[in-house]
Amino acid sequence: MDFHCIEALLDLPEFRVFNQVIGPKHLDLHLERQELYILYPRCEAACFGVKESRTRCIRDLPILERPVMLWLHMRRFQCPDCRHRPWERSETFGARTKWTDRLYHQVREDFLRGCPGADLARRYGLSERTVFRWTFEKSRGGRPPLITRS
Repeated sequence: MDFHCIEALLDLPEFRVFNQVIGPKHLDLHLERQELYILYPRCEAACFGVKESRTRCIRDLPILERPVMLWLHMRRFQCPDCRHRPWERSETFGARTKWTDRLYHQVREDFLRGCPGADLARRYGLSERTVFRWTFEKSRGGRPPLITRS
């Protein structure tokens, strides 16, 4: 599949796809930020030199009926002015996010429309418990209270 088509499907303008791995049960997409530098907020200098990188795995909506795993390659730069080594940050994803908002909302919507949790878990590559928890954690009453009988 063409990387430009995948980038259009993902609609993540700050990232570009540089690799894809089509596995038997899922699709791995490796992403990195478009910019080749970051502006360090402390001294407002442009940091270019990449010192190291780390990956984050985030689940996304399926493509071609395969659950998608986004592998974000976040880089660490060295500031030429103050010598600090800041990491890239993403405005799209939070620091501890493990799934995209569109996956979260789609699963909740499908479940509330009556799709069985087991089918959703299989379709999106999640556990049944995660589907149940996502559906009820932000509902009006939250999780039903445990009733103790005396």
